[in-house]
Amino acid sequence: MTILEPKRTKFKLQLKLMIGVALFVLVGVSVFAVVTYTKTVGLRHQVSRLEKDLSKLEAKNADLKNQLYSALSPDRLQAMAKELGFLAEKRPKYLETTVETLATQL
Repeated sequence: MTILEPKRTKFKLQLKLMIGVALFVLVGVSVFAVVTYTKTVGLRHQVSRLEKDLSKLEAKNADLKNQLYSALSPDRLQAMAKELGFLAEKRPKYLETTVETLATQL
């Protein structure tokens, strides 16, 4: 009596192939997970660094605004005008033109 077992040999080959594919997929997913985690950590560090830079720039901007507002305060401008010898006029005469004057100059 002859016993043939071709199905078992084919089954072992299919099992080895399935295990190989499963290992390949597992390694691929593991590499992808490690790369993704590394990029995520890098981005988190970059975001925290940029947030620190932003807070420093906001503080510097506030200081510059304070300097600008103090330089342009009305009291300081009046004091500077007095130092330079400017006089406040009671009745200032502004440059005025009429439409007819402008039309004749065309």
